[in-house]
Amino acid sequence: MFAVNPDGRGDITATNILWKKRDDQAHTQMLTPVAKDGLIYTMNTRNYMMCIDAATGKEIWSHRLRSDHNASPVIADNLVWFFSVKGDVTAIRTGRELDIVSSFQMDSGIWGTPAFIGKSVIVRTEKYICRIGK
Repeated sequence: MFAVNPDGRGDITATNILWKKRDDQAHTQMLTPVAKDGLIYTMNTRNYMMCIDAATGKEIWSHRLRSDHNASPVIADNLVWFFSVKGDVTAIRTGRELDIVSSFQMDSGIWGTPAFIGKSVIVRTEKYICRIGK
C-alpha cells in the first residue's frame, strides 16, 4: 500500500510518493481500503482489520478477525462495516481507537461489497439479499 500526491505530473515515482508500506501487514488482495478524516481502514490478507494514518502510513491499530474478507469495507454514519466470506459482519466506529459496535454472523458468505439505503445495509449473501437496519 502506498500514498501518492495527486498533484504530480509525469513520472512521479521518485517525486510524489508520500509513503509506502512494504510489509505484509498492509497487503490487501481483493478489497479496496476506505478513508475518513485522515484515517484509512482496510483488511489485510491475514484477516487483520487495520486503521492507518493517511498522512504518515503508520498503523494506528489492528485487530484480527476470524475469516477471510473479499468485500471492500464501507463507511456509513461514522461506522466502518467489514463483511467476510463466511458471513461474519463487523461494524466499528471511525476513529483512532478501536471501538467494535456490532459483530454478528449471517447465514452464508458475503463476497460482494454491500450497498446502503438510508440507515440500512443491503447485503448479498450466497443465498439471499438481506436488509440490515431500519
